[in-house]
Amino acid sequence: MINLYLDKRLELSSDQAITTTAESQNAIDFGTDSCSADGKRIDFRIKEKFQGGTSLKFILQDSANGTSFDDKLTSTTFNTAVLVESQKEPFYSLVIPKGLRRYIRVKYDVQGTFTKGKIHAILNTEM
Repeated sequence: MINLYLDKRLELSSDQAITTTAESQNAIDFGTDSCSADGKRIDFRIKEKFQGGTSLKFILQDSANGTSFDDKLTSTTFNTAVLVESQKEPFYSLVIPKGLRRYIRVKYDVQGTFTKGKIHAILNTEM
């Protein structure tokens, strides 16, 4: 068994329950005016099968000040039927584009209302 150590500062969501549209539990602060993660990816894992809603999209947001965020990149729409647990491999990975500002976070755009469903999202710094 391989032991993996996760840097909590790179976690956007840690088993976050998603029932309606919401932002990730955490934002990442790169400590400079611009994001230094160009080309890296955010890995999403489904930690609990989604039930009850219609669909989910992942929206990458950025901010200069950590309080006012703008949408920058949107995933395809995932229907409830495909939102099942993914323990080993990421369910979806979103590649970070160039030109983002100091802070990033994810918005979970929900259609309908889920009664169950949890997400883990982390910035993967491996290439």
